[in-house]
Amino acid sequence: MLTDGQRNAVRTILLSENRIVGVQGFAGTGKIRMLKEVVRLAGDRSVIGLAPSSAAARVLALETGIGTTTLQWMLARYGHLGDGPDLQEVRGRFRGAVIVVDEASMIGTVQMRDLQRVAERIGAARLALVGDRLQLWSVEAGQPFRLLQEVGMATARMDDVLRQRSTDLKAAVTHMIAGDADLAVQSLGSDVRELPPDRLAETAAQLWLALPPDARRRTMLLALTHGQREEINAV
Repeated sequence: MLTDGQRNAVRTILLSENRIVGVQGFAGTGKIRMLKEVVRLAGDRSVIGLAPSSAAARVLALETGIGTTTLQWMLARYGHLGDGPDLQEVRGRFRGAVIVVDEASMIGTVQMRDLQRVAERIGAARLALVGDRLQLWSVEAGQPFRLLQEVGMATARMDDVLRQRSTDLKAAVTHMIAGDADLAVQSLGSDVRELPPDRLAETAAQLWLALPPDARRRTMLLALTHGQREEINAV
């Protein structure tokens, strides 16, 4: 069963009268599940995926079944398409298509402008920008995904956190979305330990080693630096 936010996102992508729409989906709100539903309901309309990196494109294709390539490939392939038979052939191929752009917050201003021009020129029915304005930003200049939302782009909002199951973790994520890091840490209670920097690696390694074997297989240690990683591995 979809959340209200997921259903609204599906409707926005498939039924909006706007050519360019957005989905503001915070971390853990089920964007992949939503996109699977878009594919299921698209019918004869083709759904094409784009992502700002090859790694993100592989993940999107694997988890949703959407044929996906990189944004850079799309711009290089169709960015300088001239008039004539080639353009007509391409427009026939993309007629009625829904182009879904994942991790849209990572796209800079120039690329976003070029993408919108290409989508219009090849005749795509919809350009759906999916991402989270609070996550990674583009290496290049600009934050067009955020700015487009602020100037009135039709945008569905997904803010029902699904990934975190426990009450404390869900509260922590909700506080982080709201920008209150202090309350987020407080929500985790005794699950947070404050230690001097020189004890972090050894303590983390000892806590991991104390877990039962099955729990160790399901638990990751994330090190901030290569030095910490070496300290952890040495324990």
